[in-house]
Amino acid sequence: MIQNIKGYSYNDLTIVPEEISNVSSRSECNPFIKDIFLPIFTAPMASVVNFENYETFLDNGITPIIPRNINLEVRKNLMNDQQWVALSLKEFEDLFIDNYLNRIGDFRTHYFICLDIANGHMQSLYEKCHTAKKNAIAGKYKLTIMTGNIANPETYKWICEFNRLCGNNIIDYIRIGIGGGAGCITSSNVSIHYPQASLIDECYQVKCSLLTMHDNLGEMKYKNEMLPKIIADGGIRNYDHVIKALALGADYVMIGSLFAQCIESAGIKINKNVSQKALIKFPIENYKDLRVDSKGNVYGYYKEYYWKHLLEPWQEKIDKTKKDFAEYKLDLLKYEERKKSLMEEKCIGPIDVKFFGMASADGQKSISGKKTKTAEGITKYLPVKYTLSSWVENMISYLRSAMSYCDCFKLEEFIGKPTLIVNSISEIQAVNK
Repeated sequence: MIQNIKGYSYNDLTIVPEEISNVSSRSECNPFIKDIFLPIFTAPMASVVNFENYETFLDNGITPIIPRNINLEVRKNLMNDQQWVALSLKEFEDLFIDNYLNRIGDFRTHYFICLDIANGHMQSLYEKCHTAKKNAIAGKYKLTIMTGNIANPETYKWICEFNRLCGNNIIDYIRIGIGGGAGCITSSNVSIHYPQASLIDECYQVKCSLLTMHDNLGEMKYKNEMLPKIIADGGIRNYDHVIKALALGADYVMIGSLFAQCIESAGIKINKNVSQKALIKFPIENYKDLRVDSKGNVYGYYKEYYWKHLLEPWQEKIDKTKKDFAEYKLDLLKYEERKKSLMEEKCIGPIDVKFFGMASADGQKSISGKKTKTAEGITKYLPVKYTLSSWVENMISYLRSAMSYCDCFKLEEFIGKPTLIVNSISEIQAVNK
């Protein structure tokens, strides 16, 4: 059956400012959750987050999700530290369903789990989440579950009803969007998709309509906490997409490729020698205080251990000429000049990062060491464009600016509240520069 309805992407829409805003300065707008975190998750991707950099995301107000390619024991330790951790469905069953009583000593207080599977439309998935939540209540620990992905507003409604009938928050967060990610080819090969902007809007409208429903006794049928938080996942290509997703009603936005393009990302970095068409791995571990200029050139300083290593041949030469004062003095001068040179900031040039979807061949290999099924993701090299802190600084400024236009002092006033309009083709081309 063909439904003759239109769906819209982020680029089809723009936000209409309020007629009059009471905000005098964007600095009055608070775009944070609990004054600390932006409403942004990292995608649980191997080329974005790892054990070495997840704290960098936390320090910058971004909530990281540790991906499934990280050793399970490491992920368990991070779970105990109340970090968001991605699990496969089998790992989830093993930890929170099968023989959970024998493992009760491992559980502490609160666990934040992202069930990282492709198809969030399976009824069995939600039944297993229900069992895990019952075990959590019996074991006297808390379990917060994020799952998905879904691409049908009616599915979101079904999950809300499932939560209500179970009398408990079974699903706390739901990732919405299939096929829109930069590393995903599900839509192009499988043809499963729902235009992302329309999907967010319609799921949010479902949430709003449920919050107005009453039972036969006149009491509210749904409580706000029964309704999973909406995470817009996939298709975020710029700051304005984040802002539009929130304006449409997403509680959070999940980002992959944009974070892969920051110098601190987990992806393998390379120096690209254009003349020789060769890829040379960039030894990022030898550098500190890296920055990226407006032209995409990376600058940084050698770490102490590395410049000392590079000075070793010069040190050996000095040691050999100590008996000859004149030669020793000349070599020492050269040594100091070399040391000064090594300690100065270096222009490293443009750097690319290897980015891949977790359903790609590379993504499957990062988890299990081999390709296990037909790939629904791709691998590509993206230019490194910024540091994470500079991206976050811009994001905060742009979000505050949008909030000020829309007369919103707090983030919760902005989510789902602005009016958006559909642009003509010519206007789309004019706006999306």
